[in-house]
Amino acid sequence: MKRRIFLSFLGTGNPQIAGYSPCKYTFEGKEIKELMFVQNAITTFYENNFDEKYIICTPKAKKETYNLMIKEYSENVISGNKEWKVIDINEKNNEEGIWEIFEEIFKVFENDDEVIFDITHSFRYILMLGI
Repeated sequence: MKRRIFLSFLGTGNPQIAGYSPCKYTFEGKEIKELMFVQNAITTFYENNFDEKYIICTPKAKKETYNLMIKEYSENVISGNKEWKVIDINEKNNEEGIWEIFEEIFKVFENDDEVIFDITHSFRYILMLGI
């Protein structure tokens, strides 16, 4: 059976400075209230209609922004699958580290998955690796 999955990278930094200021998001003519995290906006636009949701985090991102994203999510997304699965990735900037990241992401896919893939925040080579 075909699954619909959502994959997103979570960035780091001060949420009020590093691209995590509250924004109004619009998609296909629909506007939602201000949210800080694009991941939460996307799940809202898709009415949280995902079989699985994966958030890809370095240890630093998990420590600095993950709990803020989850708090905003739990306060604003009211229906559907509430669980996020974390894909822990390393912060290595060498060939070995890149292959490790690829393997962690690749493990979640099943044949015929429909993938909604957010590439808003992360190191640029990680986004390309995800694609």
